[in-house]
Amino acid sequence: MYSIPRFEALIEREWISSGHPFSIRCAHSAFSTVSMDESPVFLLFLDCVWQVYQQYPCSFEFTEAFLIFLFEHAYASEFGSFLGNNEKEKARLNIKKCTVSLWSYVNNPEILRSFVNVLYEPNDAVLWPSVAPQSLTFWDRLFLRWTRDWKEYDEQRQAVMKWKLREKANQSKYLALKR
Repeated sequence: MYSIPRFEALIEREWISSGHPFSIRCAHSAFSTVSMDESPVFLLFLDCVWQVYQQYPCSFEFTEAFLIFLFEHAYASEFGSFLGNNEKEKARLNIKKCTVSLWSYVNNPEILRSFVNVLYEPNDAVLWPSVAPQSLTFWDRLFLRWTRDWKEYDEQRQAVMKWKLREKANQSKYLALKR
């Protein structure tokens, strides 16, 4: 339901092309000046997606790592996708000609592989996430990513990925034998 290309298109259409002022809203990390225009609206959007992802981990083709990657590049990026405040400013600064699109990088098969959720099961069901306070959790992998050792977590995730890939391979073999 929430494939990587669809999610990229959503961000491109609703945030980037619609003129979300990334340079103003995400200025806090890049500049030390105080501005009333700074606002982590895009971060809040990513956090909302992450909250739903926590409740429906098999409904998203991408992983938490993809959301963190987007967050990091919205605040500081060598790619042009999140630079500027609108399309007019991007054109004036020649951003599209001077930089590479974030999506071009992400969609490289070697890079994309690191963001693919092996638990993803495409479906067209409507997701109805719980909004009860006890259902919402702190996104520690984002906000505490520099203060914790994530090695054990990453090893467990790798083990799950290997198990899921073996399961898919066995299903393919089973279907081939069944014919």
